[in-house]
Amino acid sequence: MKILIAQPERSKEIDELRLILKNHNCDCVLFPEGYIHGEDRLNEVCELAKTNKTAIVTSYLDEVDGKDRAVLINENGIIEIKREKSTVDGPMLNPSSGKICGKTVGYMLCREIFLDYNDVENADIIFNPIGVGMFSEEQFVVWSGRAKEIARKTNSIVIGASHADGSYRNCGFSIPISFVIDRNGSEIYISKNDTRSIIVDLKLKQVDFV
Repeated sequence: MKILIAQPERSKEIDELRLILKNHNCDCVLFPEGYIHGEDRLNEVCELAKTNKTAIVTSYLDEVDGKDRAVLINENGIIEIKREKSTVDGPMLNPSSGKICGKTVGYMLCREIFLDYNDVENADIIFNPIGVGMFSEEQFVVWSGRAKEIARKTNSIVIGASHADGSYRNCGFSIPISFVIDRNGSEIYISKNDTRSIIVDLKLKQVDFV
């Protein structure tokens, strides 16, 4: 299975998604939390998934209440997951798993990665779309460590990515992050302050920049 991981800057448009689907052959694309601006764009994104036979993992920003919502679209353009974001204290809201490309996948939206992960224990892959990235080196270590812990304990590949820009709670900066963690908790790929898109071949454990 080939997965493209993108870290665009925040935008109200989906031009980068269109461009990636046009120019790259992959089974699935991961975009950060809140990449889709507004629920009215979901139909368009579903059509892109169907036309290109490519699953799309991201979330969308609800323009009514300003909150991010989880969304997982399979390669046939059908929404597998669409729900609110869980609160910081939990519990993890459902659905938190779905099927894409013949695989069972789990979904943890941003800080949901720190909640109880019982609902995603049977997943082949667990996705973690992240918003603006890390606000400190310490958080980077904690976040990537949590991804490795979950990979080991669930025997799943854990994949996450943040946007290329944005500040956290007026701290003035953020550290973009993306990672692909193997089932044993080892790094297939991890980046800090490198926002180039990659394609990871999970069978070969090979990473190519695009």
